[in-house]
Amino acid sequence: MSWYQTNPSMSLELIEKTKLNKEQGIIDVGGGASILVDCLFKEGFKQLAVKDAWYRFSEFKKSDF
Repeated sequence: MSWYQTNPSMSLELIEKTKLNKEQGIIDVGGGASILVDCLFKEGFKQLAVKDAWYRFSEFKKSDF
């Protein structure tokens, strides 16, 4: 399943409710083309990472052909 949001408002609201210190790290697991980390960076978070397995899966699938 794949989906994309032009504005990840629900995720941003949930993160805001946690009252995280902007120096704490956040990993967007399965982030793909998400702009969540871009929005968080604009809000002052600096320790950000995106982990997505799609690239490795797509490379694996290419080897099947």
